[in-house]
Amino acid sequence: MPFLEREYVFISYAHENLEQVLKVYEGLKKRKVNVWIDKRDLVPGRWKPQIFKAISRSKYFVICLSNAAIKKTSGEKPGFQDEELQTAWEFAREQDERGFTIIPVRLEDCGRGDMRLSGWQQYDLFEDWEGVLDKLAVNLGGISLSDVAAIDERTEIEKILAGMIGKAEIFYAAGIKSEVKIIILSVANLGFAEGTTTGKIIGTEQDTDQDGNAAPFTGGIGQQLGLELCTQEVTLNYRLQYKDQPLGERLYVAMKPITTSNGEPRIFVLGHNANGLSLDDARARPDDKWQPNDKFMFCL
Repeated sequence: MPFLEREYVFISYAHENLEQVLKVYEGLKKRKVNVWIDKRDLVPGRWKPQIFKAISRSKYFVICLSNAAIKKTSGEKPGFQDEELQTAWEFAREQDERGFTIIPVRLEDCGRGDMRLSGWQQYDLFEDWEGVLDKLAVNLGGISLSDVAAIDERTEIEKILAGMIGKAEIFYAAGIKSEVKIIILSVANLGFAEGTTTGKIIGTEQDTDQDGNAAPFTGGIGQQLGLELCTQEVTLNYRLQYKDQPLGERLYVAMKPITTSNGEPRIFVLGHNANGLSLDDARARPDDKWQPNDKFMFCL
């Protein structure tokens, strides 16, 4: 199957809310957002393949919540809306969060949906329709009509986390917790009493196997000790579970770094400071130096 570039913002909704949702659609179009909605973009023929293709080519899946929509997500009057939500749920579980994010938008003062939707950041249009639509559009890559200079101030990592944290919270709420065992070791415990570099701890992109074949991030001390790098899902799940993290601790995640658009590799950091528990990131170039008391989290 050829690669499909993710370019759309797909809008899903309860058909009882069509009039309001078309206002959302038109408002986002005015704000330079590349929106896809069935009432405007379906062509004659089978609708299911078109829906599937549009979602496959979407960076964002906007689900418009209302009392009518929430009734449908709970299983009443199953139909087109439920099918879209199920497709979104499957994407949320299986898609790379760096390329696909679910965004609930509340049209009225209703509930926040069931556990499949409540974990993601939500936008409440009923509080300030035009203002919230401006903010939503900017975060979707569009513009603000009230402030043409407004930009999305989130870092690339924060944008990635926006989708990933929502997914992790959904799994946590559903009782789906990672059974992977975590081990936390200081750089000194890993055998580097004087400190060492990122490459020595987690390996590098240039690592090879015994036969000389490319094997990125397999040459670090962790792998030599029989440990594994952490996945993003494990990291986020552990952040939600590690509620008793000591104040002042910063726990670096041994993981394959995420490379930003400027080529800088970043790894996640679980922290606990005066503002509470956090999940942020740190630079992790192969030659960046880590101190003996810096702690890294590996999987067993």
